[in-house]
Amino acid sequence: GYEYLRDTEMVIEIAVGLWRAAYDQAHPLATEHGVRGGGKQAELTYEDVLTMIDAVGEGVHHTHNDLILRVIYAAGLRVNELTALLVADIELDERRLFIRDAKEAKDRYTLIDKGTAELLRTLVAGKPQNEVVFPVKDSLIRHFIESAAEKTGLAAKYEALGQPTLSPHTFRHAHAMHLYY
Repeated sequence: GYEYLRDTEMVIEIAVGLWRAAYDQAHPLATEHGVRGGGKQAELTYEDVLTMIDAVGEGVHHTHNDLILRVIYAAGLRVNELTALLVADIELDERRLFIRDAKEAKDRYTLIDKGTAELLRTLVAGKPQNEVVFPVKDSLIRHFIESAAEKTGLAAKYEALGQPTLSPHTFRHAHAMHLYY
C-alpha cells in the first residue's frame, strides 16, 4: 500500500485503465498534433526526440535501440526500470507497463501509446514471461544516445544551449515536460 489514500486510488485508476483516454489526448506519441503549448524549450523538443529515435535505429545483436529509446520516452522510464522490465510486466491490451521496485522501492504502472504497444507486441511475441525485454547494459544505452546525438547534430545544439549532456534521463524529463505543455 501507499502512505496516502489518494496514491492508492491513483494506482487503482491507472490499473483499470481509466486514464487511457486522457493519456491519448495528451501524449505526443499517441496523437497527431505533437506537443501542446509550443513555447521555446531549453529541453529536448518533440521533434528532437523523434530525430533521436530515428537516428539510433537498430543496434547490434538485435537490441532494438530505436524501441529502447521510444519506450523510455513513451513511458517516462528511468534506464534501470527499462533494463529490468520483464515480458510479464507488459500488459499490451491495456497499454500499460508494470514497473517493479521503482524509486524508493515502490511499484507503479505507466501507460504507453498504441504505436509503442504494437512495437512491443512484435518484440515479445512468444517469449517467456520471465525474460527481460531489453537485455542490455545501461552503458550501451548511454553510448547509442551519445552517438545519435553526435550524428544528428543535437549534441552541438544542446551544448551551445549550455546542456552538453544527452542521456536516457533527458528522455524521461522530455516525457514529463511534453505532457505538461
